Amino acid sequence: MAGRGRADRSAPPGGSTGTIDRALDMLEFLREAILPQRLADIAAGTGLSPSNAHRILAAL
Repeated sequence: MAGRGRADRSAPPGGSTGTIDRALDMLEFLREAILPQRLADIAAGTGLSPSNAHRILAAL
């Protein structure tokens, strides 16, 4: 019964690589910022919604 009941585990389920990419984009944005940034500025500068930016910042 090859191929039944098990997912391919070679790649993470959709989204985890994207989350890492967004976190790295956020870190790069903050590294290049001259002054401290507000959540709204970080969200706008990275193209994320404020809720997603907050979630990623909390995880970092």
